Amino acid sequence: MNILKHKKARRVLASVLFCMALLLTLGGLLGCKTPSEPPVYDTRLNFLSDSGVSIYRIVYPKENCPATVLAVAEELQSSMQEALGVDVAMTDDHGTANATDQIQPYEILIGETARTATQNAMADLKGDEYVIRVDGHKIVIVGATNRATCAAVRYFMKDVIGRKDEMSTPDHPQIKIDQNYLYQGEYALPLHLSDEVQTTLPIAPYRATLLHTVALPQSACDQLTLATLQGLSTLYSSEQIFVLSQDSEAGLSAIVEKGEVTLSDKNDSEQTWTLAHLLNHYAELLDGYILCSSDLKSESAEVAINLAHQLNAVVVTPDNEGLAQAAGLSMVLDVRDKDDTWLRASEYFAKLSRTLAIEPSVAQGFSLVDYAVMTGCYYYDYRADDEYMHVQTFRHLEKGSYLLAMPSDHKHNTITFDALGVTVLEMNTAYRENLSVISGKLPAEWETTLFPQK
Repeated sequence: MNILKHKKARRVLASVLFCMALLLTLGGLLGCKTPSEPPVYDTRLNFLSDSGVSIYRIVYPKENCPATVLAVAEELQSSMQEALGVDVAMTDDHGTANATDQIQPYEILIGETARTATQNAMADLKGDEYVIRVDGHKIVIVGATNRATCAAVRYFMKDVIGRKDEMSTPDHPQIKIDQNYLYQGEYALPLHLSDEVQTTLPIAPYRATLLHTVALPQSACDQLTLATLQGLSTLYSSEQIFVLSQDSEAGLSAIVEKGEVTLSDKNDSEQTWTLAHLLNHYAELLDGYILCSSDLKSESAEVAINLAHQLNAVVVTPDNEGLAQAAGLSMVLDVRDKDDTWLRASEYFAKLSRTLAIEPSVAQGFSLVDYAVMTGCYYYDYRADDEYMHVQTFRHLEKGSYLLAMPSDHKHNTITFDALGVTVLEMNTAYRENLSVISGKLPAEWETTLFPQK
């Protein structure tokens, strides 16, 4: 009997111990976290040190740095300083690849610097492509062309500098970038800048907020220089130029009435803006000037217009070259003896827009020069009477392209470009001097005003 009691007691004790063990196990499962996974460390690169100073400095080319690239590097510096609330250093690359790499590995490289990281990034770029990528601790921002580099920097400001880290606070701002960050893009003028501005044609990447008004010069050479300067200003600045003429006043009134622009004050004691004033004002954004023939009815002027966008240079003649030189500009190319045949055989022709061309009437004066320079399109007046060759002149255009032309009694009423898939739009003469500016300001319904026959 005692043995049975002991066995029963042992069974009870075993059951109690089992239940206690089970309760302990369940308690552990309920009261404790599951075994944690290995911690995930933030491997992104921080723009600020623990002490709150900028780790990165901005580096631009020392040798032959274009004014536009330097200007956009300064834009980036201002953007970073505003976002981070601290000073951000900026310097040139000293013309060497690796001399400072060990001393200062944290660099944002803008444009064609001599650094190895920049050269590696540029290896596969072509056309107007650009790339933004992290190479070790260096951030490389570079394009195959100067305008592509500018577009890349502005994308970087929007996508990286404009996006603060989730842990960022007003007192402790933080911006980080992934070690594998890579973005490849291509410079292009927008077709749709905003919901308010819709157009089937390229529009200025900047919308004018400040307009410098200038009277249309009497000299045809000065008119040409002013128009090319006007087109370039729309690419790099929201301070743009509006040329006043009898036909253009309605366009200016319409823009001002929208309340989106301010007219600049008159300049110095002469109480007006002049071409000389404007050249001095924009000189830092230009890479120089192109010299064409004083005979504006020759093809030399048209060749220069075609190159202005690519070379970021205003067009001058021997008659007004001194104005450009007085503004500190140097000649980048002399095309006084060049014609359309030379242009087509050059490296520049392949880089012209394939979706837009402009045909002025040189006999009646230059028109739409500012828009041609802004868009980088082919600008040429076919002077012969052969209808077949006229169409062949624009065969390089892709299907769906546009040919802008000034109204004519004979040229485009009988010649069809349908076989090329090219639509001919005759331009309202009232806007022939300022299309580059108003392209970024006018809503879609204005296209019927600009192109009545569309």
